[in-house]
Amino acid sequence: MAGGEPADAPARRGAAVGVAIVAMGLLAIGANRPGFFDNEGRYAEVAREMLLRGDFVTPTMDFTLFLNKPPLLYWLTAGAFGIFGLSEWARVVSLLASGAIVVVTARIGERLWNGTTGLLAAVLLATMLGFAQEARVLRPDLWIVLSVVAAMWCWMAGDAATEAARTCRAATPDPPWMASAVSTKAATTTATRAAAKVR
Repeated sequence: MAGGEPADAPARRGAAVGVAIVAMGLLAIGANRPGFFDNEGRYAEVAREMLLRGDFVTPTMDFTLFLNKPPLLYWLTAGAFGIFGLSEWARVVSLLASGAIVVVTARIGERLWNGTTGLLAAVLLATMLGFAQEARVLRPDLWIVLSVVAAMWCWMAGDAATEAARTCRAATPDPPWMASAVSTKAATTTATRAAAKVR
């Protein structure tokens, strides 16, 4: 045991990443079928229009201002369109979020109980039907779930940290992904509304 954690902790964390990669790989099989359905087409269209207009600040749908959802999903979908072309493979955005959720779930289980429990939680989550279905749909839901579980894990890590570590972390800037989580709602929505008023 080094630094207060079991010697096999890195191996268990690696196993959790392995579970996430296998789950994403299996869920990616045929992820481009069927065509976009339900509200997937809405989110895909907003991303397509961002690319078409070259404006990544003001989301539009049918070239009309569309501020109903945070823009993170649109940005990621536009990036997926840039890589895979305008196709249903943009669902890879949700697959990436699902993999990250599996890993963070394992870390939460490890922190609350032990590494074995965390790994079991990751496997159970990755094999749940509802989670698998959501991972194959282009919606912002899994990115919201990822923000919540990541915030929970950060809170637990901060709560367990020593006072010196807390002071040190408070003095350093937040990681970029925390900034992006914040930008998914309040700050960016406010900015896009302000930009829309200027136009």
